Amino acid sequence: MALSAAERAKRHREKLKNDPQKFEEHKKKHAAVVKASSKKITELSEDQKEKQRKKWRDQKKRQKQNKKINEVSVPSASTQTVSKKVHKKKDKSIKYAKKYKAALKRIQTLKKSLETTKKNLYRLKVRTNKKIRDLETSILKMKTREEVLESTIKKTYKNCQTQKEKEY
Repeated sequence: MALSAAERAKRHREKLKNDPQKFEEHKKKHAAVVKASSKKITELSEDQKEKQRKKWRDQKKRQKQNKKINEVSVPSASTQTVSKKVHKKKDKSIKYAKKYKAALKRIQTLKKSLETTKKNLYRLKVRTNKKIRDLETSILKMKTREEVLESTIKKTYKNCQTQKEKEY
């Protein structure tokens, strides 16, 4: 019966591991391929940098978890006190990191609300300035009407000859 691709690959890897010289050559070739395909962080765009750094953080977390799982040995009393101190420090740093993130979030929301209030204030100023201009123009129109009416009334009063005409 023929072997599957996975079985053939497994046999090939076992053969390589059995021959140390070939295994070293294979490792060097693989390292060269990886080095050629990877870029430095400075050569990446901002989005790619963020993704790469997130990937590294995740890898580091998994590494630490695996290390904790692999440490099965029973610690002595002195190492327990040291580990408790380290644990307390980690707890404090985590607590401060959370507070810092919360503060940053609060700053962002405050900045956003500040921007919206600035925009609202600007809109209100524009609206009130427009109303003021409209009112000023209407006042000017009223004053000119009043002057015209006054001048026409004076003219008609002058043109009146009798006392009765002047009374009306």
